[in-house]
Amino acid sequence: MRSRCIGLGFGMLLLFLALAPTASADSYTYTTTGCFGSCPNSSVSFNDSFVFNQVDATLSFTGSAATTSGGSVSLGSFAFSLLNRGISTYSGLFSLDVLFTAPAGTSGNPFMALVTGNVFYSAGGVTITLNPPSQQFTDANGTFGLDLTTNPIQISSANPNATVYGTIASVSEGSGWATLVLSGIVMLGAIGMRNRFAF
Repeated sequence: MRSRCIGLGFGMLLLFLALAPTASADSYTYTTTGCFGSCPNSSVSFNDSFVFNQVDATLSFTGSAATTSGGSVSLGSFAFSLLNRGISTYSGLFSLDVLFTAPAGTSGNPFMALVTGNVFYSAGGVTITLNPPSQQFTDANGTFGLDLTTNPIQISSANPNATVYGTIASVSEGSGWATLVLSGIVMLGAIGMRNRFAF
């Protein structure tokens, strides 16, 4: 009886290990959109403080789309264009929405950012600070994390382009599986010991 319980416990262990999800098998498909103020504004103008109707610079965002097994990913890019010599300042909000179509049923919230910038004669720049710097997304099978590896983002007339990078990684569920497996083995061991000493 004892050997049969041990064999059954070992079989359960192998079964749980076979069914446990692995990070290498994960696949993520996503698209990103970015809006200044409200959607669908994917660009914003820096209006001159002294010259009526003059736009000194523009800041725009271009989203991306990809299918990946995780790791480092591109979430889109910003471009800063200096158009005229002038003096202007800008302060506003930006939202970065990462929409996952795989895994199915994934839900999460947009990353929000404060955007500040200025143009002073023939030079200018922008700082974009995204918050929170990381998020967990939930799907039908569990959770995974998206950590921003480019934050804050700084671009200028000298370096007018910047890509937003992040890292996707599954959240380990191994501890839950291990607890379940160990509980089953302990229970089978207790049954075996009870049967051994039963009169």
